[in-house]
Formats: sequence, C-alpha cells, structure tokens
Amino acid sequence: MKSVFSAIARAFRAMATTMTTAWRYCRDTGRWIGETVASIGGGGVGGDAGYDVPEPLEPARSVDQLLADANALVKEISVPPALGGDGYDRIQRIAMAINVGDEPADEDIAELSELQLEWINTLEPGMRFVVGNCRKDELVEHMRGRKGLKGVIRCDEASLQDWKEAVARDNDRIRPMFSLPEIVSDEVPELRYAV
Repeated sequence: MKSVFSAIARAFRAMATTMTTAWRYCRDTGRWIGETVASIGGGGVGGDAGYDVPEPLEPARSVDQLLADANALVKEISVPPALGGDGYDRIQRIAMAINVGDEPADEDIAELSELQLEWINTLEPGMRFVVGNCRKDELVEHMRGRKGLKGVIRCDEASLQDWKEAVARDNDRIRPMFSLPEIVSDEVPELRYAV
C-alpha cells in the first residue's frame, strides 16, 4: 500500500514540475513577443527599426454590406459560351441567388427550359445548396442523367413527378400531435363573478 501512495506522490511531483516548466516557456515567449513588437514600433528594446507605424484600419463593414458587394460582383461576371457559359453556370447562379434570398437575373431565368425551371423551383433549399456549390462537371453529369448529385432530384419529368407524389403522400400522413377540442354548441357560457 505504501508503494501505491509513493507512486501517486511521484506522479503529482512530475506533473507540478512539468506545469512549472511549461509556464516558464509561455512566460518567456510572451516577453520575447512583447519586446519584438515594441522594437518594431520604434521605441522599446531594439530602438528604431526603420518601420512606419501603420495607419488605423477603416471600421469593419457590416455583413450585409459585404454580401451586397459580393452579390454585385457575381452579377457583373458574365461567362461567354467559349469559357463555359453553356447553361450549367446559369443554373448554379440561379440556385445560389435563391439560396441567399436574392432574385435571380431575368436573363438567366429566360434562358432556362420549362423543365429546368420546374426542376429548380421544386428543389428544397439543401438541394439548391448542393447544386449551387458543386463542381461544374458534377452538375453536368447530374443534368445529363449519368451520375447524380447525392440528395438531389434528377432533372427529368419522371423524377419530378415521383418527387411531387412522395411529398403529397408525406403531407397526407402528417397528423397534428394534438387536436383542439371541438365546440359542440354555439352558446356562450355565462360568466359569474364571486362577490
């Protein structure tokens, strides 16, 4: 029993030594960083290092402003057919625009076939996310019916019809967790107050 307690005591001593050593390394590293930063600024230990003090940065822009700038940049990009502007990039732009809550460009929507328009409107948000962010070659294979994107409906009449029927069946099966009591009569109960 004595050997067990002495082993535990040795383990605690080793842990204390290790923690003290780690603390010393962190402290010394912190001092070195502080001295280095001070020397770069012109004052401090190292003297004037020849660097200018940087100007303060402009205040951070809001997330909405950043998103608006990014969307404006995406809308400015036009891809000629020779560089891959063959319709698949259009489908991805529409999917991305719908997912972020923007209206897709009218010229992109005008170029879609009726089947593609029905397909992209049938997609759920998660599916549109996959379509908007997949590689172009994966989307091409999916649209041509060769290799499907995981979790995304195929773009053909039969798949769309099957999906709509499945959703309708699921909606018919959904029952409320509880039901409200039905009112048997239209009579309003008389209210009595205690005096």
